[in-house]
Amino acid sequence: MIIFKRDVAVKDTMLFEEYFPDVLALDLEDKREVLKTAIARWMFVDGILAGETYGHKVRDVDEPVPGVTDADLRIDSRWDADKTFYVYTTGILKPYQRQGYAKILKAHILGVVSGLGFATVIGHSNENGSIQLNQSFGAEVIGEYPNWFGSGNTYFMYRINL
Repeated sequence: MIIFKRDVAVKDTMLFEEYFPDVLALDLEDKREVLKTAIARWMFVDGILAGETYGHKVRDVDEPVPGVTDADLRIDSRWDADKTFYVYTTGILKPYQRQGYAKILKAHILGVVSGLGFATVIGHSNENGSIQLNQSFGAEVIGEYPNWFGSGNTYFMYRINL
């Protein structure tokens, strides 16, 4: 059985940070700060934490989002800073990977943000399958960033029009 929760103790979500290169992983305090204003969902499979996804309205993102400028936000009337949701992460713990759970989690968060009035979802996905997941939801790749934040990995900026 799959259920989604809005509130989970941040310390219980730190498992997901182990999947990121050190330069991208959040420590407990940074993650608490990011999650204070995030729209977040955690997926539980048979009562066990399996996935997390969260993000913010672009206007509320405190740090610059690489590849997103004010001019980008005016590409069309559907993509503006108040109706664009920036996904920080969509992650599945290893025991649950490659079983379709990432697609379920992504579909869930897209439904949540669409229901909240967002018209566009943007984010950055790595080349290990995350970009393909987003493309399965109609994502268009709109940027490529080799060595993202010094991680040694290539990330792709994507846009999904809801």
